[in-house]
Amino acid sequence: LLGVKGIGVNLVLSVMSTFSGSMLKNIIINNDYKALTKVPKLGEKKSQQIILDVKNKIKKLAVFTSEESGECYNTSIIEAELYEAMGVLGYSQKEIEKLVSKEEIRAFKTLEEGVKFVLKKV
Repeated sequence: LLGVKGIGVNLVLSVMSTFSGSMLKNIIINNDYKALTKVPKLGEKKSQQIILDVKNKIKKLAVFTSEESGECYNTSIIEAELYEAMGVLGYSQKEIEKLVSKEEIRAFKTLEEGVKFVLKKV
């Protein structure tokens, strides 16, 4: 989301607090820009831009989902997103590696779970 033109950290945090990762993925795949407009300060044009930019990235990633829960279990994606999210918050990769092990990162089922875990250790 941070790579989308016109989308800043505050707006990304609003989107992520409004929708779970799997919900956001489904919204993007289904081109449901009207659902994204439920996020404060996110209008139709920015919603459409998010879907346009992120949809291609989602297609490129090999994301495996569980049919029961719809949650993403591709640990390499969660790990990369965790480092990116924590980097936005001002933490370096070395700092993150001191706080959480690779095994712990691989146990996370969602990005949100990983971010909460790391922030509790800070």
